[in-house]
Amino acid sequence: MGGTAVLAVAGASVAVLAVGALLLLMAVLIFSSLLTGWPFAALSSPTDTGVDDHGPPAGEVTLPEYPQVVWSTGMREIHRRSPSGWLGAPGAQTPEISLRVSIALPGLASFRPSGEPASQMSVEAREVWLTELLESSRFTTWLRGLKSSWPWDNDPEWVVHGSGNPDLTELRFMPTWAGATQQPLMARCAVLTGWHPQQGETPLAIELACDLMFNVRELDSDRRPGPIRHATTPAPAPGALSINELSQSMLHLFEAPFLAGACAAQLLEGGDFSTGEIGAWMTLSGVELERVFVLSGLRRVAGAVGVADHQRFSDWPLDGGTDAATFVATFVIELLERAGYRGLGEWITG
Repeated sequence: MGGTAVLAVAGASVAVLAVGALLLLMAVLIFSSLLTGWPFAALSSPTDTGVDDHGPPAGEVTLPEYPQVVWSTGMREIHRRSPSGWLGAPGAQTPEISLRVSIALPGLASFRPSGEPASQMSVEAREVWLTELLESSRFTTWLRGLKSSWPWDNDPEWVVHGSGNPDLTELRFMPTWAGATQQPLMARCAVLTGWHPQQGETPLAIELACDLMFNVRELDSDRRPGPIRHATTPAPAPGALSINELSQSMLHLFEAPFLAGACAAQLLEGGDFSTGEIGAWMTLSGVELERVFVLSGLRRVAGAVGVADHQRFSDWPLDGGTDAATFVATFVIELLERAGYRGLGEWITG
């Protein structure tokens, strides 16, 4: 009788775990399908919750249908390219929100002690070519479309920043706002070429990081600088990002692998750049998640600890033949669950 009872309890526990896993799988599938537009309404057209969504127009990224789940992956070399570990704050103050997607093909690039450059282009020619590549990219087309929800004053272009290392080029896209003491929004792209030591060889390597950075606490609901810095006012701040905006931003940062492929073909002579590693990060500085993102409609576990950063890594091409939308959906769901938020399935579909 005792053995039968133990088996019954064990069976019930397994059933509960199976149901939990199924619910998480359904949430990821639903969220990722919202990002691709199949088969539910796109996240760019959410139901009216009474909160300004600030949603930008739908992007131009075309993604495969029927996304598959990406489960958590282990630590990889690419983790060393986090916003705090490489290409840090672009100014004296660290942005409140930093988003990054970085790719390394076939692995992290290093300089040679001899100082021999890997790039086959001169510094100036490389800078001109990279500027033209970015200006004509889908990422920049999407960036310019953000002006409808981030009403900047100028006509920004990609501008080279830095000292002119022959193997490291950084470019910045910096809209301006009159009266802003912090940059409300900016983008950055950095390309690093070099060598990747592996198995006694040193093949050519390339890395490319795409960043988006936001400061929202001094913005009013129209995302223009206002008289109040919303550091202690009730959360969220009026200019806070919606989860739709977070998801779409991460999705468009996935232009990084395709930009890296084009750069490898132009800047490096020879080499195999078909595989590598990719990482995605979100980091906060001096702010709480609930202040800079609109999270109304979600439940939060009592005593939940705040989350200041989140990351996810994968081989490239993505593990299991999955797609960027599923990677981003999983990234966002993991972030919210780590921060103690629950009811994601109902919130996504509602």
